Parts: sequence; C-alpha cells; structure tokens
Amino acid sequence: MTEPAPHEAADALLADVLQATEPLERARARAPELTALLLRDQWLALLDRLPAPVPGWLVWRAAYGLHHLGHLRDAELVAERVDPASAPADLARIHAVRAAVAWNRGDQDAARRHADRATELDRIAAGAAQGVVDVALALLSAAEGDRDANQRYYDRARAWAERTGDDLTLERVLNNLSSRALEEGDPEAAVAAAIAGQQVNLRTGHQSGLALLRHNLAEALMTLGRLDEALTAANQARTFYVSAGSPNAGGSWQLAGDVQAVLGLATQAAASFRHAIEAAQVEGDAQTLVPSLAGLALVTAPREPAAATALLARIEREPIAVRSASVLTAAAWVHLCTGDPERARAQAELAVVESGKVNDLTRMAESLEILCLLDRTGADDPRLREADQLRRRIGDPIRIAIHRLVAAHLGADPVERRLAVAELRSHGVVADVGQIAGQLHAIGVGATTAPVRIHSLGRFAVLRDNQPVPVDEWPSRKAHEALRLIAAHGPAGLTRARLAELLWPGTREVSNRLSVALSHLRVTLDPTRTHPSNHFLRTSGGLLSLAPEHVEHDVDEFRQAARTALAEDDARTPPGDAEHARRVLAALETAASLYTGPFADGEDADWADDIREELARLARQVHRALAGRHLRQGAPDAAVPWLTRLLRADPYDEPDHLTLVGALRAAGRYGEARLAYRRYAERMDELGVPAQSWDAEPA
Repeated sequence: MTEPAPHEAADALLADVLQATEPLERARARAPELTALLLRDQWLALLDRLPAPVPGWLVWRAAYGLHHLGHLRDAELVAERVDPASAPADLARIHAVRAAVAWNRGDQDAARRHADRATELDRIAAGAAQGVVDVALALLSAAEGDRDANQRYYDRARAWAERTGDDLTLERVLNNLSSRALEEGDPEAAVAAAIAGQQVNLRTGHQSGLALLRHNLAEALMTLGRLDEALTAANQARTFYVSAGSPNAGGSWQLAGDVQAVLGLATQAAASFRHAIEAAQVEGDAQTLVPSLAGLALVTAPREPAAATALLARIEREPIAVRSASVLTAAAWVHLCTGDPERARAQAELAVVESGKVNDLTRMAESLEILCLLDRTGADDPRLREADQLRRRIGDPIRIAIHRLVAAHLGADPVERRLAVAELRSHGVVADVGQIAGQLHAIGVGATTAPVRIHSLGRFAVLRDNQPVPVDEWPSRKAHEALRLIAAHGPAGLTRARLAELLWPGTREVSNRLSVALSHLRVTLDPTRTHPSNHFLRTSGGLLSLAPEHVEHDVDEFRQAARTALAEDDARTPPGDAEHARRVLAALETAASLYTGPFADGEDADWADDIREELARLARQVHRALAGRHLRQGAPDAAVPWLTRLLRADPYDEPDHLTLVGALRAAGRYGEARLAYRRYAERMDELGVPAQSWDAEPA
C-alpha cells in the first residue's frame, strides 16, 4: 500500500498524543515519530495544548522540524517558548537550529551569535549535542568562505552521529555533504551521499528529510546530465513539500526551474522560478529567493530585457552573503544579453574570484567562457582550455557539449558546431535553449534567417528579425489573438467567418472589426510596410494563412520533423546498417528537440485543446520511439531519460513503468531499478491494479 499523505499521518500521531492521559509523557515516548511526521499545524497545535514554558527536549524537536520544513519564523517563535531551566544539551540544540535559521536568511551576525551560544552550552553538557552544533558551525564556515573548516565540522559531526547513534543528525550531515560535493564539482560523490542518506532515512522515517535528499539527488543528477531523472526527483521533493504546506517547496521549484532551463524549456522554467520566488518571500528565505530571481532573469532576458534588468536590481538589495558565484554569472549573462558588456565583464570577473573561494568548478568554467566571448578570442585562448579542463573534470556531458559549441564559435568551426548541437539533442535539450541568456544565446544558437517566426509551443511569442515583438508594439489585443489562431490552424488556413467567431463568440456584424484587426496584424509583422500586404499573411480561396516561405512556425516544424522521423523509425534499420541507425536516431532527437512545451501553454480556450493533445501525443510517440531504438541497439542507459520523460507525462502508464524497470536492470543500476519498481507498484496500487512481481520483470 502507498504511504498516507503527510497530513493524514501527522494528524493521526497528534491525536494519539493529545488523547493520552498525560500528553507530555506520551509525546516523550513517541518523540522520534513526532520529529519524523509532524507538520507545521500539528506542531503548533501540540505546543498550544501544553503549559508554558515548554521543556527543551520537545522545543528543539519542534524547532528542528519547522526549520527543516522551511517555516523559519515559526521555528524562531517556538524556540523562544523554551523553559530556560532545560538541560544544556537541549538548549544547545535549540541555538544550533536558530543559527541555521539565520543562515537561511543570510544574517551571518545572528548565525554567529547563536552558534557561539550553542558551543558554550554544549561545553557545559560535555559534548552531548556536539554533532548538532558542528552542523551549525559548518554552515557558518561555508558562508564565511572557510571550506576547510566547513569540511572539518562535517567530519566531526558525522563521526559523532555514528558513535552516538543519532541518525537524525547523520541524515542531515549526509544531506549537507551531498550539497558540498556538488559545489565542488563532484556529482558522483553527491549521489553517493544522497543515497547513503536515504538508507539512514529508512531508520528515521523523517519525511522532510527524505524530500531534501531527493532534492539533492536531483541536483547531482542534473550535474551528471541526467536531466529527466533530475526533474523527476525534484518533482518528488516538491510534491511532498506542497502537500505538507512547506515553504521549502520554493527550493524544489527553483531546482525544477534550473533543470528546465538546462533542458531549454524556457516557459516552464520561468513558471517554476516564479513559484519559487513566491514561496521564498513568505519566509524571507534569501537562500532560495536570490538564485530564483537570477534564474528568472536568465530565462526571460532575451524577450523581456527590461524586466530581467529589474530582477538584477532587486538582487542587489538582498544580503551580500547569498549572492553566490552562480548569481554573479547569471547577472553577467543577462548584461551580455541586454547589451551591457562592461557590466557583464565586471560580474564575470567577480564570479571568477567568488567561485575560486568555494571551489565552484562549474561557475569558474562558465565565468571564463563569458570573458572569452566578451574578448572574442580564438579557440586557443588559455582561459578557454582551462574551462574545458574544468568541464571535463566535473563530467557533465551537457555542459561539455555547450563548451564545445562555444569553442567552435570562437574557432569558426561549423563542423564542430553541428556535432555539438547534435550531442545536446541526444541528451534531450530542446530548441528553445537558445532563447535563454547564456552561452547558446550569446553565440546565436536557435537564431533564424526567417524575417518572422511564430512560437506557439510553450509561451506564445512572435520574433521579428530574431527580436521578440514587445507587447506594447501590438496595436490591439485582437490582432495578437488573430495571429495565434491563424498560426494554430497551420497551412490548412482559417475562414474569415470562423476567425471572427473565435475572436468574438456569439457576436454578429463583426466584419469591420475583423478587417481592422487583420490590418493591425499586418502592420505589426511589417511595421515599415516594405512588402505587399499578402507577404506574411495571405488570403487564398477564402482562407487566411501564414506564408510559409516568409514565416516560420514551430508547430509546423515539429509536426513535419516528428512525422518524418517516426516514418523512418517504422521502416526499421536493416541488419548491419549502422549509418541508417545513426540517421534515424538523429532524426528522432531533432524532432524531440523541437517540442519545447505544450501548445498554447496556459491558454484556457476550447480551440487550443485538440491541437494541444495532438502535439503532446506526437511528442510521446517520438520519445517512445527513441527509448525503443536505444533498447534495440543495446543502450539501456540512453533509453532511461526518454522513459522517464514519458512517465512524467503519464505516471500511470504500466508498460512504460515496466520498460523503465527493465532498462535499469539491463544497465546494472539495480538500486535505481528497485526504486523505479516501488514507484510502479505504488501507482498501480492507486489504480487498484495488481502489480507484476519484481521477479517477472525482464532484465
């Protein structure tokens, strides 16, 4: 059976405690379960039923639980309710939690004050809370840039937790070590720490701890280029946080946005970052707010430069302690994208320094690439070679491919450029990646030679000479809507009568209004009136349509590429014809890259539903064909991302679940296969369908 929802388990435990004759004694007896399961409302309800002041052994658990769930203000308020006569070890734990809360907010002075007080109290307690205090000191050391002290404190905390059997602290240390490994460019170590933490979590049952472990695992998978798996893990963490009412959902929204941005899903990334910003503002969580603001600036800068610049200005008002190298590089890309190279250079040079302080190899490489692009150097620039070495040391295949593109651009090597683009497509990166401020936007990947391009997959946009048409340039909203509708109906076209009905449903005598809207539309597409009136928008046989030789439309491109690739895949590859197999695989990957999001994403209109489902169904066919071709060619690892993407679209598809389990087993990834099988069994249980046994699964 599946686990109960977070609130159900918490409510049941709270009821058991409060219905006891002696609630405080009952709470002490079930203290580990309280820490593992209680959510904000239950913690506050429990403490409100107890007489003040509250004993320290319960307060530290409540404060720890609330902090771990992201309720920073509540954690502080609860900490202040403690009985000052509590045991020094309990008081030390409380101050350690308060230090972590201050760290989350970027308030280093308060964090140091509470950490010092925790150290004093632990000394009185003869080290009974040493590991907990060491975690707080490790966080503070990282904020102060002392990486050696950070590692030393974590090593001490881990040894103490293992010696004393404090699994809660051990789980937290492993979580934080996973984050540290990521910062230092060692994603394999980050995965190992996250997996070890999940093993400890089986003993603690700590729900928010498991969510954080999944979050860190997602970050590590993203760095390893396993983007679809990373997005799935991030969504699992977010699902818990959202259902638990936790502000930490903001961190998982931010991570999802980061993964979506690497995938090139600009519209989805922007939505995720906005969710993250909203959640972070509730608790004043600067550690989530600042990188989310930077991420939103990155994914919106090419189309909304003024808004992106305003986001950077907002970041400048946040505490300096949370403006990391990743934020500095984001600012550099935005300034480069919006035509301010001097500010871009200043941010990149500062990012080189800051990334060096914390050994952030990813941002160091990125900063060097920015400087090379600004200087327009050749491919033999030593900074570019150093960036290449850093990329390869980390081992992120996607960022290695992006670096190849940068080097090819600087070296004017078109063959290498095509190979690097193909490699990105093989990892599931979509065409919209060039519409995000960064390396690929800077070198013009995704640019088109067409004078007008319509973008309907994801957020609707119109590009004129590769520049987005601002909203304030549209003479009327109806002209904008008319273009969306005409583009959606493709080469088949749309009658004036049908267009009028869609624009003004149930309204008669709108012929003049329609003529005005179409006139406005033609002016927007050709503001200098250089071409005849039918150059972009033509009327033929009573049908309105876009002129395909002058207007590109991403929907038409995707449809054609997908149908062609699927037809080639259906023909199968003759035995021994490696060139045909390579060509079909490339065609499928190209088609997949052109599906950049749901059609008319966010559009609440009946006319869009059928087209949206048709295109989503076509995308699923392409993804399934890719998975199947990789499996037939004996490459189960390469099939896993496409199967993961399919299950993200439909988590109840039994054949896809079974194929994923089989692919993981065939790849020798048995631990992951077990987790995938458990998710499959849970989904089938939700449907009331018996799951096939593990032993029945093909290897």
